[in-house]
Amino acid sequence: MHTSLAFPVKCFFMAATCGIFAGAAQSQEVLYGDFIYAENIDDFDDTNTSFIYTESSNQDRNAMLAWRCFSDGLNIVYFFDKYLAGDDDEDVVVRYRIDRQEPSDRLYWQLLVVQKSAYMRMNMVDSFTELAIAGSEVRLEVTDPLDGERMVDNFSLKGLQDGLNDLHCYEK
Repeated sequence: MHTSLAFPVKCFFMAATCGIFAGAAQSQEVLYGDFIYAENIDDFDDTNTSFIYTESSNQDRNAMLAWRCFSDGLNIVYFFDKYLAGDDDEDVVVRYRIDRQEPSDRLYWQLLVVQKSAYMRMNMVDSFTELAIAGSEVRLEVTDPLDGERMVDNFSLKGLQDGLNDLHCYEK
């Protein structure tokens, strides 16, 4: 899990990567298994962009997997903490494997602004979330179509359901 010194740095990285903190916001963290719930409510317009995330169990990686409320609903974001160029549409190729199930097909995930993270297409969020709730671990593989660079991260799913229950945008 996280150490007290590394935790603020990782939270800042995740926040900066996808613009989680826009202006001053109220923020509070709660631990659910291996997930951290971070309440994030804008103090000007009360927009709730709270999220939950878990860190990669790979010791050499500074990666995270997050479920976050955006204006369009629940989103899944993979923070791989390394610049990837992506293809002409700024997509990277992601595969996942939950527990010992068969790996998914190669899926295109859109890179976010600083290109160190990508998000799952909205039409896949519900089905992936259902599979993840039933699992204990997910393995993500991201490949940059530009040069074939590949990274793999393992994430614990312990506490996912409890964390999701605290997100206002999660529909059970």
